[in-house]
Amino acid sequence: MTVDAPWFVRNSQIYRDLKWEPLRDFIARKAGADLQKAESHCNEDLRNAVSYEPMDMGPRKKRPRHQLTQQGNRQTVQTVAYSHQVV
Repeated sequence: MTVDAPWFVRNSQIYRDLKWEPLRDFIARKAGADLQKAESHCNEDLRNAVSYEPMDMGPRKKRPRHQLTQQGNRQTVQTVAYSHQVV
């Protein structure tokens, strides 16, 4: 969607004003929901594909679950802080 905002307006302000969720947060939320659905799926092969405990192999080698649980993302922290303020 195109927003007729001046060039100096930050994306975070546009997200907040329009009550949009940043794309990175949306993808992480949807991926988490899909993994939860797959864990309770009737197909055993699909359940086995997602039921693993990945080893922490350092910051350069990440698996999908590591990326979902990774904290400290500046945009995510701002979005969470903002979403708790808006009621």
